[in-house]
Amino acid sequence: MIKKRFPVNIVILSIFILFAGSVAFYFFTQKRSESDLYVIVSLLKPENSQPNAPYNWVPYWISNSIDVGDREVTPLGTVSSIVLDKEVYEGPLSGQYVYVTLKFQVNKDKNGVYLYKNKPILTNAEIELRLTKTQVKGLVIYIGRDLPKFESKKMVITVKGREIEPWIAEDLKVGSTIENSKGTSIAKVLDKKVTPAEVKSDWAGVARISYDTRKKDLEATVEITAQNISGINYFAVTNKVKTNEYIYLPFKEVSLYYPINSITEAN
Repeated sequence: MIKKRFPVNIVILSIFILFAGSVAFYFFTQKRSESDLYVIVSLLKPENSQPNAPYNWVPYWISNSIDVGDREVTPLGTVSSIVLDKEVYEGPLSGQYVYVTLKFQVNKDKNGVYLYKNKPILTNAEIELRLTKTQVKGLVIYIGRDLPKFESKKMVITVKGREIEPWIAEDLKVGSTIENSKGTSIAKVLDKKVTPAEVKSDWAGVARISYDTRKKDLEATVEITAQNISGINYFAVTNKVKTNEYIYLPFKEVSLYYPINSITEAN
């Protein structure tokens, strides 16, 4: 009895068709599960940078390397993310706080979790971005199917610095303002009170108050534009507007970082 053999070319063709079908099915399922997601990322401090800088501080050169329209492209040439907006606020140590709004192309896994570059994308989690001119790490602070819309409101706060250098109190001027990167005023000094520094001490259980004429106490009244994010008011995205919370106010003449004493809504 003579056994029939399949021609080799038929076997190879069958394997090729099976492989091509599998690849096509994979890309079809991936494409079907794709959707657009809007994300806000707070850029994080790069390694080996200023040790005393805040975690979300970046040097100017990183901030300047990101522009609206920058993209991240996959090895297959498709656009996986695009920068829609960038907000920049002045920070200490010759740096800035940078918040980038992006549109991501994401997939959903079987549990409904959004995946970006095959990794879950979650609020308050780190993410790596390889954009047109730079590679940075950021912290995800917003995820949504729609562009974020944060309600803005004018508020008046008082902050108080104790036992500060006299030049700080002198350099702060009534009328001084803070502008964001788009040229919009977000803070203005309405009033300031400067007094000799009050020094409290405890001597043998008795509270005593004295005054240090070499230092000053400064109370500043400032009108700010706050944003309501998830039911909480913030100034410049990350400064919580709440009594006793410290707030960073980088005026052109001098920067303040003092606790909030009082909060009222502006007229």
